[in-house]
Amino acid sequence: GTFTVTEAQGYLDALALTNSLVNGGVTNYEAGLQDAIDFLQSSDFNQDAATTTYFLSDGEPNRAVDDITGDIIAVSTSEAMDEILGQDGSNEIELIQQLSDEVIGVGINITDDNIFNIDLIDSDGDALNVPADKLVATMKETNPLLKLASVGDDVVNGNEANDIIFGDTLNTDA
Repeated sequence: GTFTVTEAQGYLDALALTNSLVNGGVTNYEAGLQDAIDFLQSSDFNQDAATTTYFLSDGEPNRAVDDITGDIIAVSTSEAMDEILGQDGSNEIELIQQLSDEVIGVGINITDDNIFNIDLIDSDGDALNVPADKLVATMKETNPLLKLASVGDDVVNGNEANDIIFGDTLNTDA
């Protein structure tokens, strides 16, 4: 699904979908990345907007999109990763990173041995790995709208006469 999480209903819809996911099912990184890419390239998307893309998964990929039919097919994890790394001619990881200011990869209870697949999708190469009950807190902590800018050590000097001095730092709590 595609959700605008800055709108209350979009945020609730995204949480509802996430909460409905079942462990042990099928995992298709390629289809999710393709849907996000399609949205980011669509006329529905404001191309001037700052873009943070979240990639969330609770599993290793075991499905891919068949290049000829478009059907979902069962594959090994390595085959699924080859698909999104460009073996089929389209590198979804590279493209989603180009279309986004930041891609935040989040594994939900992924084993430490398997988080590296999500690391490849994350812009910084260091995906988060959180327990399911910490997902909402993690989303809040990484939300770019809630990040505070650091306050510097500015010096403001007024000279003789009647000065009006105004100083402010945007996006801080001070």
